[in-house]
Amino acid sequence: MPNQTKKPPEILYLQWGEDEPEERTWSADKINDTDVEYMSKDAADKLMEKLENIILHPSDGVHLIAVERKRQIQDYGAYHDKKHTEEQLVMAAIFYAYPEKYGQILSMWPWEAEFNKKDKHPRIRQLTIAGAWIAAEIDRLTALEAKENVATSD
Repeated sequence: MPNQTKKPPEILYLQWGEDEPEERTWSADKINDTDVEYMSKDAADKLMEKLENIILHPSDGVHLIAVERKRQIQDYGAYHDKKHTEEQLVMAAIFYAYPEKYGQILSMWPWEAEFNKKDKHPRIRQLTIAGAWIAAEIDRLTALEAKENVATSD
């Protein structure tokens, strides 16, 4: 039986066999020592997979947006969005999210027309891209705010 040392209550520790002294941890709300059970490596792996799916894929929409945002960062670089200081990311998101049945709002598109590819995408893809641009603007503003806070604390 593994050593049952006292662990902090906010962390679930899974430990298995002496041959594999690997320890995996998972943060969780309100787990206390009495909730922790020792289990086989197989059972622990299955539990970890379920927990990862719950946390990493809370819904299809959130997952699609996160994947699109990651693609944007990979394709354009993490610093690309910094140059869009005039709300261009939000304007593009509004443009992509706006339902076509109400007409086009071409005046909202912040960049050259050649970069507007909304019509080639199905509706879910349009909303995914819009959501990723909103996330990009949040990231940009958060980084800007953090930079300003560091500057004022010096």
